Amino acid sequence: GITWTWHALTNKFLEHKLPTLKPRYRKQYERYLRLDAFKSINGKLASEVTLADVERVRDQIIEDLAPSAVHRAVSQSKIMLTWGRTVHSGRSGLPEGRWWNDWTYAYTKPKERENTPSIADIARTLVIADRHRNLAKGEHETYPGTVGALWGVALTGQRTGAFMVLRQDRLFDPEKRMKNLKGWKIANWTAEEMKGGRHGGRAHALPIPPEALKVLKTFHGEAGGNSPWMFPGRDPGKHITQSALNLAMYRLQGRVFDHTKKQKPDRPGKPGPKPAAKRQRENLFKEYKIQPSTLHDVRRTMTGFLDERRLGGAASAILGHRIHDGEKIPTKERMAPVTQLHYNHSQKIKLKAQGMRLWVNALLAACARERRRPIPDKLKNAYPIATNKKRSRTGIQ
Repeated sequence: GITWTWHALTNKFLEHKLPTLKPRYRKQYERYLRLDAFKSINGKLASEVTLADVERVRDQIIEDLAPSAVHRAVSQSKIMLTWGRTVHSGRSGLPEGRWWNDWTYAYTKPKERENTPSIADIARTLVIADRHRNLAKGEHETYPGTVGALWGVALTGQRTGAFMVLRQDRLFDPEKRMKNLKGWKIANWTAEEMKGGRHGGRAHALPIPPEALKVLKTFHGEAGGNSPWMFPGRDPGKHITQSALNLAMYRLQGRVFDHTKKQKPDRPGKPGPKPAAKRQRENLFKEYKIQPSTLHDVRRTMTGFLDERRLGGAASAILGHRIHDGEKIPTKERMAPVTQLHYNHSQKIKLKAQGMRLWVNALLAACARERRRPIPDKLKNAYPIATNKKRSRTGIQ
């Protein structure tokens, strides 16, 4: 008989769907189907839920969350209903007419910004992230693992999602015949760790020069030096997250929301929380005359830099760009053991090393120039400067 409530349908669908998704996407996918707005229909039989019911749910989500969240919640719910009707029509009792096709939300995806920051802007961002750790009274200072990750992403151009899971034991020596890579390490990621989209990922190997390794190891040591992760959080057993990196960039631009402060005006019958005192934050990008950008924009800058030096192919290889549609990724390459990736000719280690050597040298030289620039008078006393005798010998300061 018909026994599934909306809540039961959600549970059954997630049991089916989550194993088909990459592990790091599963929690996010589930979240959109379990939003608080669905509580109003969770106890109702799925067969009795109407278009009017779900439109009220949609409208509540519009009040509570961003447009992208509304779009995700509606889209995923419609997929769930179609699955319930197609695969379990008897238990769910969902009708043939598929009324949910009329459940819509007009969502316009924001246009992707096409920022290409200068190398000087990237270098200045790294320097102030390291220099200014205490950005507001009553907040934790930026953790060394987070600052190290900012530097690492800029030095390598890697996507933050994959880069955050880099482990120390995934840095391997180059082949012995690669004598020009003495002191280098090859960082390796599995296909699962790399961004793959609907086509699936492929394994990636990246040669990292000793100058960049020195920077990464310095920040790792400042974070305690005992974590298996290259970019540890406050708990050395865990790596920092993409959200921690994004938050660090927002804080530098004075854009962090005070979550104890009311974000929306009171709605009739639903007063919001009382506002808390606003923390004072300077926009350090403005004070240091840095054009706003994101970490992902670094990839565009690196591509342009290497393309001008006739190493566009090296840039594509370093950044792990997908090969052209129509070219199939050999199974052997997708499934190569991680310890063997740097021996796999398809990884183009020598070509990547050419590009990495030029980019890292240019960026670190720019960082050295930026460190010699004077600190704006307004900030000299307002923000304590991070100092560390152990780190001062590394050449980063």
